[in-house]
Amino acid sequence: MYYPVAVPGGFFSVGHPHAAQATATGRYRDRKHRWTGDFEFILHNNHDLGGTVLEGLTHPMLETDQQWSMYGFTFTILPRRLGANAPIDVANHSSLDKAMRDAFRKLRRFLMTVHHMSED
Repeated sequence: MYYPVAVPGGFFSVGHPHAAQATATGRYRDRKHRWTGDFEFILHNNHDLGGTVLEGLTHPMLETDQQWSMYGFTFTILPRRLGANAPIDVANHSSLDKAMRDAFRKLRRFLMTVHHMSED
């Protein structure tokens, strides 16, 4: 998983996972679980990324042996730039359509930049 560092001294934080558990009546309850693991971070200097799949990357991207996954967001700016009402504004204006358009644009840029594909 690639995460561009958005600010100097960027911070990495991992939340706790949730899972659904069925009850005897067929209802589901949200259960919090522990998450343990080791994280390895490899810092890539932006100046050394030319010609790699990370060139120009400004958003999270997942790479596996078989695929790359792009992630789209309704808001592509940092929420703190939206002001004091950011949580409410994000909740009121979130849109799957906007997030899909954002993911499409990122994938298009990736294919054209890294794989030298044209729009044709």
